[in-house]
Amino acid sequence: MTIQPEQTTRDDEFAFFLTQHSRGEAHDQISGELRELLTAVQEHGRKGSLTIKVLVEPPKGHVDGAPVLVTVESEVKAPRPVAP
Repeated sequence: MTIQPEQTTRDDEFAFFLTQHSRGEAHDQISGELRELLTAVQEHGRKGSLTIKVLVEPPKGHVDGAPVLVTVESEVKAPRPVAP
């Protein structure tokens, strides 16, 4: 996704970005991963984590005013059953 930096800010700017990025796919994927993580933590009684990384790259050719490339990555570390 390429975006133009905006001059105005919103209190829910990150949430808005996440729901709009890749037509909402990033939000849907991360929401599903969070649900899976919560289920695994409750089931196994141990902690887990969900890491969200937003990568921002400058425009090719470093053209002033050109949109930047933004990608979203996520990683889930859910607890697993303990081997007997």
